[in-house]
Amino acid sequence: MATTRRTFLTTLAGAPLAVALPVRRAGAQARAKVTLIQTFPSMAFAAVYAARAQSYFDQEGVDVEVQIVSGDAIGAQALVGRTAPMAAIGGAEAVLLAQKGIKDFISVASVISAISVSVCVRKDIAEARRLTPSMPIEQRLAGLKGLKIATGSPGGAIHTTVRYLLGRAGLDPKTDVSLLTVAGGPAMLAGLKAKQFDAIAISPPAPEMAEVDGAGTLVISLSRGDVPELGNLPYDVLLVHRDYVANNRDTVRRVARALGRGAKVMRENPGLAKESLLKYFDKTPPAVMDAVVNNLRTAFNGDGKQSVEMWKNLLQFTAKAKNEPVALDPAEGVLWTNEFIGT
Repeated sequence: MATTRRTFLTTLAGAPLAVALPVRRAGAQARAKVTLIQTFPSMAFAAVYAARAQSYFDQEGVDVEVQIVSGDAIGAQALVGRTAPMAAIGGAEAVLLAQKGIKDFISVASVISAISVSVCVRKDIAEARRLTPSMPIEQRLAGLKGLKIATGSPGGAIHTTVRYLLGRAGLDPKTDVSLLTVAGGPAMLAGLKAKQFDAIAISPPAPEMAEVDGAGTLVISLSRGDVPELGNLPYDVLLVHRDYVANNRDTVRRVARALGRGAKVMRENPGLAKESLLKYFDKTPPAVMDAVVNNLRTAFNGDGKQSVEMWKNLLQFTAKAKNEPVALDPAEGVLWTNEFIGT
């Protein structure tokens, strides 16, 4: 992830609405209150940040307290322990819970519908190997052979994604490349500039910053759809305890609707998307944020809808990345539902 992983608590503030959009309010009904866990302070959760920045939760008549924690595993523990009834969490973590026989949760919306990891190769190496973003993906992946690639910790989402990409190209992650565990985007960016690494693999904004600074070439962007099966899956979802869904259907609907509006901003309104993200990532240079928003926009489907195909892709990715079978049903109603979307 692009920022330091730490735990902190923040309560949503009612920011002024920056664009004319349909407004739904709770009317005479009592305002709902709910705690929402977010498992990383990452731009992959841009729909959440946009919903907060544009006061969409408030307009939907729900007071949402966002608790940002340091990882999917911690978020899952909080859900299981009922610290909070819902979480913006990795879809792979939802799969892991189901594999463990924990079936108390259901995904009611897709927060981001593509893996957001990018691979940025040091500029001199990219030029020497003639690696460009316009090449067929097979050639770009093959061009990573022999490189020292800075990535996340083994077993984590980013490391798992890199292993999947290497395997897709027939490369052995143990012998054909050197995968180096590096803590966070700033350290990766510094190492790339110092030529300690040949490439970095991480979510925004470090890869975009490297390219804007002239230190690297963003060769692979999964959020742009460079690897089709990884550009259409529920990478992060709104996972809710089934008991809470049964007893608070209207609140779930309002939260999902606000997130869908946030996702629509990310997909359809680059200016407002940039403004929203800069409220929470204010140290990101505007030119870098422009690149981030451009690369991320197609990763959001605009309404949070999920599909059987998306969940099939996620289950296949999980199985291939971990080299083990995943015997779960991708049909609606088992792991996910669209019941609360668009209503």
